[in-house]
Amino acid sequence: MAEQPKINTKLGPKAYRPPNPERYPAGAEARHLVTYADTLGSAGDLGTAISDISIRALERAEQTHKAVAEAMTAVNVEQAAMEKAGHPAARLVQTPDGIRSVGTKFGELADSADPLLAKEQERLDADIRKVAQYQDGILKRIDAAITCPTTQSDAPLRSDIRNHLKSLKPTDARYQAIKAATDGDMATVSVILNSPPHLMGLKAKDVDAVRLEARKRTNPTLWAAYEKSDVVLKHMTTGSKAIGKKKDAINGYRLADQQASNDALSKLHGLARA
Repeated sequence: MAEQPKINTKLGPKAYRPPNPERYPAGAEARHLVTYADTLGSAGDLGTAISDISIRALERAEQTHKAVAEAMTAVNVEQAAMEKAGHPAARLVQTPDGIRSVGTKFGELADSADPLLAKEQERLDADIRKVAQYQDGILKRIDAAITCPTTQSDAPLRSDIRNHLKSLKPTDARYQAIKAATDGDMATVSVILNSPPHLMGLKAKDVDAVRLEARKRTNPTLWAAYEKSDVVLKHMTTGSKAIGKKKDAINGYRLADQQASNDALSKLHGLARA
């Protein structure tokens, strides 16, 4: 019969290890947004609002994330030093109600950082919604210049344009439609954007392509600001995810505190049974 491995009785319960603090993602740093300020400012009040709100929001998020990360590091270092020195992860104290376990700084960190991160993410998400509203305002200004009032009131002209496109091959109709947008032919563009696609031999994606080209052609400055605002939203979303991820990591510290307390109580029970 094979010899059974010996049981190492010196091994005691090990505390749950908290995660290592992670750096704030470079893609969510406010310094990137500063370089977009001039382009956004060219869109007037809406663009300026987007720039100001996003920069302040990401600066605040970055500072909060950094403060929590530094606290996580400090607690990890102290806890590691205590364990190396042979101190228990959690303490047992005498109270009027008897002996109980006192948690570590892991729990204190979680109790302090969790509401702070939750509040920060809520504020950042609110700012994301504001920026999205201002971005929509820029798009509405662009689209307002695409519609041609004269064409909209001329039914025979609208019919002629639709019939002409319908008479072409699908590929040719698509080409002519997009060419009208790049050439600045707002009469044709207005008809395309305000008519059912099948009446012109076009598909919905063809109409979308025309709309995109018309937006670029009608007001390049506003469109550049709109595109930058889209990039700004991506940066802000990255920041919100980073705060949320940090909040999830903090829960690991609460688990570490609970595990250390449970280990201390188990040790106490073991002594009582000895």
